[in-house]
Amino acid sequence: MFAIEVEDSSDAAGVAGGSSSALGWIKIDDFVEWFRAPIGFWVESDYRRSWREAYLRLEISIDSTSCLLVSVTDPAVSNFLTCWPMYRDGEKVYLQNSLIFLGEVGPDFDISRPWCHVLPRAVVNEDGMRISEWATSMDSIREFFV
Repeated sequence: MFAIEVEDSSDAAGVAGGSSSALGWIKIDDFVEWFRAPIGFWVESDYRRSWREAYLRLEISIDSTSCLLVSVTDPAVSNFLTCWPMYRDGEKVYLQNSLIFLGEVGPDFDISRPWCHVLPRAVVNEDGMRISEWATSMDSIREFFV
């Protein structure tokens, strides 16, 4: 089962210290990770809209790359954004937790197309260490978004 959600910041006010962030979570089969989604530059509906666009991007082809943005602040004054790259391989989708370093992508960064700045899938880093990743089915992702 796949799911991703962000609570309304008013619901998270006691937990997140006001409306500056909302509590969110991603579920990839048996794995669950919680995250804080900054609220200000983006609101909850912006996150949800971007996730739907990320899903639609995956549907384009059997080898699509996309990403789920989970921490977005104003790119003009931010160093990075947090995301979950999604790499489709047929009917299997691999997800990794990652950062998009805005200083490395330059002024061409388009927040409506963050997948353009996701690196190709790698299973080991430059030091030879295995990169954590989770796999789920395209059907599981489809079921969540449809």
